[in-house]
Amino acid sequence: MIKTVISALCAMFAMSAALAAPAHAQDYTGTWYGAVNWEGAEYDGDTIVWEFGRGGSFTDSHGEGGTWSTTTTGVVLRYVGGGQSVYTGDLVGPTTLLGWMTNGEMNGQFVLSRNPLGTPDSGGGGIAVAAGGVPEGFNIDPARAVLRGDVSQLISAFVWGGTPQGHDYWSDFHGQGRPLTPEARAAVQGWINNYEASEGGGGRK
Repeated sequence: MIKTVISALCAMFAMSAALAAPAHAQDYTGTWYGAVNWEGAEYDGDTIVWEFGRGGSFTDSHGEGGTWSTTTTGVVLRYVGGGQSVYTGDLVGPTTLLGWMTNGEMNGQFVLSRNPLGTPDSGGGGIAVAAGGVPEGFNIDPARAVLRGDVSQLISAFVWGGTPQGHDYWSDFHGQGRPLTPEARAAVQGWINNYEASEGGGGRK
């Protein structure tokens, strides 16, 4: 289960409008800190850093690296050598990058943040799902797409580890491309309803 630090990192975006889709490299250039790894676990205080250079290359705090580039909806990082890992992500607000990692053998959701762990600028803890809120990093448009049957959008809908069901529950649907169960659909629909009822959702249908 993701600890409270992840709620702090993502809470300021939980009531944001649609998923941001900037196409400008400057939105990504600079330092990013690891918040949640591909197994759905936080980095437990370890400072894992990615530096996105202006020339389209990146390095991490382990001395490994590769190339990065923007897409129409986000950014792609491709490691050279080693496991040839590829990270594909989208911005959730200005300081959180939410996406999918794969290297052909392992895959999972990841979260990077502009803020070092332990010093979030989000102003406090996350929104409690059980209290009529939504999961960390909740994005209304991908969530609606999921209910229409596009489970590939789960990766951009919310931080899986920030839900009562946990990271592996949603990863199973996404990884296998299988439809949501009635229980999973009810959970997503409930969060959509909560979002639309909130001031941040604005009642959009």
